[in-house]
Amino acid sequence: MKHIVSLLFSSAKNNFETTITSKGETIRISQFGAGFDPSLMSSLIKQFDGHCDAFALTGFHPAIKLGRRVFLHAESQRFMGLASETPVLSGEIFRNAYVPWAIRQKLGKSIFANQRVAFISGLAQQNIAHTASEFTDRLLFADPYLHFGTPIILKGLHELQSYARRTAPVLVRKSLKASKRELRFQNSILNPRMSEFYQTEVWVSTHTLLERINLSSLRGKVLILDTLPEALKLRLEGVGVREIIHFTPDFEVTRQEPRLNYACLEAILKTQLGTDEALTQDEVLQWISESDIEPLMRTASQRSIRPTRKFAFIVHPLSVKDLFRHPALQGLSHLPKPAENFLEKGISNVPPIRYGTISGIKSKSTGQTSEGMIYTLFDTPTQLLNAEPEKVYEKLIKVAEHAARHGADLIGLGAFTKIVGDAGVTVANRSPIPVTTGNSLSAAATLWAAREASEKLGFMPPFVRGNLIHGTAMVVGASGSIGSVSAKLLSKVADQLVITGPRGDKLLELKSQIEAMSPNVTVKISTDSNRYLSECDLIVISTSSLKGNVIDIEQVKPGAVICDVSRPLSFTPKEAMKRPDVLIVESGEVNLPGKINLNCDIGLEETVVYACLAETALLSLEGRIENFTLSREINYRKVNEIYDLAKKHGATLATIRGPMGIITDQEIELCREHAVKAMKKGRSASASNQAEEAESQPLKLKEEEHHE
Repeated sequence: MKHIVSLLFSSAKNNFETTITSKGETIRISQFGAGFDPSLMSSLIKQFDGHCDAFALTGFHPAIKLGRRVFLHAESQRFMGLASETPVLSGEIFRNAYVPWAIRQKLGKSIFANQRVAFISGLAQQNIAHTASEFTDRLLFADPYLHFGTPIILKGLHELQSYARRTAPVLVRKSLKASKRELRFQNSILNPRMSEFYQTEVWVSTHTLLERINLSSLRGKVLILDTLPEALKLRLEGVGVREIIHFTPDFEVTRQEPRLNYACLEAILKTQLGTDEALTQDEVLQWISESDIEPLMRTASQRSIRPTRKFAFIVHPLSVKDLFRHPALQGLSHLPKPAENFLEKGISNVPPIRYGTISGIKSKSTGQTSEGMIYTLFDTPTQLLNAEPEKVYEKLIKVAEHAARHGADLIGLGAFTKIVGDAGVTVANRSPIPVTTGNSLSAAATLWAAREASEKLGFMPPFVRGNLIHGTAMVVGASGSIGSVSAKLLSKVADQLVITGPRGDKLLELKSQIEAMSPNVTVKISTDSNRYLSECDLIVISTSSLKGNVIDIEQVKPGAVICDVSRPLSFTPKEAMKRPDVLIVESGEVNLPGKINLNCDIGLEETVVYACLAETALLSLEGRIENFTLSREINYRKVNEIYDLAKKHGATLATIRGPMGIITDQEIELCREHAVKAMKKGRSASASNQAEEAESQPLKLKEEEHHE
């Protein structure tokens, strides 16, 4: 019977004696741990040298790779050289072939994609770090703290390589025995970069390194390991690790207990090959291929609490009057107009600040919780649009950096901060955390509100799958980001669509796109937003105009619904009162799931939030830490996707609002009565017929669920 001796430089807690069967051959495996004692390690090697068929040696300082050069620890080299008769395997060939492949097959997109990932030691797991970097550039390494007790975090592979170049001569001579001391990763560490490491949700380690840290640091974390001994699994369950993912290959040998490390797997292959030549990478690859190993990371879920995720969101005053919402400026609310203008220009030079928090967000389907940090710029829309984009970028990036240091994984841009320059693209490229403008849910909520308002008013069929709106829908500002995607989505349910905007070339391009995706819709275009106004039953206004009056409300047909996405709003209360027969609603605002506590004034009632803020929160709940919505081109599929996430987690459309505040069902009924009277006075017979048909149908007050 072949005999393999597995020697761990680390703990003796995982000692065992077992036999396994591989390709019909029985192999005896004996595992011993040296407890970080170099003399005991040497003694064990000398004792079994020549009396076993292969050594499997693990638990040493890792080899440091700098380009083509490899620095092997001096004491590790000595151990490897003590065996003069028996071949020694370290597991590195198998690890370097299998782990990156497994990550790309199963783990990259689901765990690493745009995620912040903390490595106890990047040098110990360079293969995982390099593979993870294909999916995220948000890698943190605690090597200086691990090796020297210095509370410094390395960010990215570049800093890790720079650290390796500086410290390799020291690390290869550093005593292995000194590594036995326990390290703590706790919030109490004052260095902010260590705090950022601790707050990271996904940690990567080897099972050997975990013997050197206080395991209480792992509570609530997702832990990724090379292998998972049973004794370690029980300890991790005891401290409340949220989830354990490990790379134990799933094939004949590893399905037998106890689980074998990579060095043991190499030793098994070596004994079966029966040659005196060193094991090659091709031989390992052939074995993996012939063994039909699945790239399966076995996952063990724990019962511990799921940690609250964090995000950040940026707001700003939508007018000079909104400046006085901030507690520090409320005393200046009675300034004369000239002084207000002076304040508007001057205060834009004040750096952005942390304004408040939103907490208590909890998914109804998964129980995941999230909380957000609200930041504010002091720039009004006028100041933002007149500023150099680079200056605005700098403000936004400083906020993102501050939010990242305080645990945020994602940041959302509100109002005009997502309009400036290239609509979030540059900010995302420079931000340490992913960025979203929130425009996908803004578009979804716009049509959500438009559907509900139209259903309640009762002059058009509801937005139900398979049915068309038997009327005409219009999008004003259709060449903008929300406007264009709203037009594409409306083309799926409308049989007639009007798109308007200032640039004819953009409208022609959009018309071609719509006709390609919705060949049954009739599309009209115009640079004059009033040209087809009297024909339209549903009007979506999405512009960044600060002048208002983008359409002539006197030309709107009775019974029409206007959904205003623009900020500031297109209509004042006084203008809206001119047409009591037209229902003007703001774009849909959102109620987030949970017991929401919002401790700052963002201009909405109680716990209602803007759709762009809600998108950021929903992505956080879902764990979609990515640049979700950027630029002026919104993918309509993402609009559907974020709408589905809103439904999944329990977000709802807030009460319909208009220029004068919340719109009640009684007000909708009154609008309907005015519209019927106006239709009867209309010049066409069709208007009179529509009025008679509307009078015969009761007001639809009951909300129904639809999924378009």
